[in-house]
Amino acid sequence: MTSSRVLYVGFEELCQCASIDEQQMLELIEQEIITPAQGEHKQEWQFTVTSISIANKAARMHGELVTDWADMPLVLSLLDELEELRKENERLQQRLQRFCL
Repeated sequence: MTSSRVLYVGFEELCQCASIDEQQMLELIEQEIITPAQGEHKQEWQFTVTSISIANKAARMHGELVTDWADMPLVLSLLDELEELRKENERLQQRLQRFCL
């Protein structure tokens, strides 16, 4: 039997790991780009470790592309969709190559 464990980080640790100041992280949370997996108050918040990569990506795009925090959920969603379409395209190309040989 396989046991899967979910790793969590607190608010301060999330800020440190993502190299984002607390105010910016609060904006990410306010815009629901990142949501606490557990806890009602900032001192109790726990985030999954995937929140670190999401925060990094959002901060990088906010800085490099001068994207507003309010637009970030749409931008991240479109990037995820693009990644899925690329994976699907690759799978379809592999299937097509089997028929062309």
